[in-house]
Amino acid sequence: MVDTLEIAAFIVEKKMASWSDLERQFVGPTAYKRSLCPICKSTHIIVDQDTREIVCTDCGFVVFSKHRIARQTLLDYIKALMKEEIIEKAINKETNKPVYQATEKGQKKLSDLQTKQRIIAMIAQTTNLQETLKEILKNLEEKS
Repeated sequence: MVDTLEIAAFIVEKKMASWSDLERQFVGPTAYKRSLCPICKSTHIIVDQDTREIVCTDCGFVVFSKHRIARQTLLDYIKALMKEEIIEKAINKETNKPVYQATEKGQKKLSDLQTKQRIIAMIAQTTNLQETLKEILKNLEEKS
């Protein structure tokens, strides 16, 4: 399931993201026409047998996935990120359209959260806790 961290990471990676970019990335289609990809209008659409996602083979767009969210949920997540000052709404000077971009505080906080997630994942997958803790210390020292 998509969470605010994933949305913030997407915005940071793109430097700035429009509402359309966010919708394309995170929102499920309201209606799926079996014959066409909504992005490139291709008819080359397959069902990935591992993930059960419906994918366009021409552009790679995931037409349908259980990992998509509703527009209102995306809007709620964006509002929460703005309230926490992780992202801000600005006007793109080239297009004069609103975009979302990460704040300096948001980039640091996102980096810290991603580090914590990696540590939690490493601990969850470990069978030898002492080895894992040594590896975590090494990663933290490299980051500093």
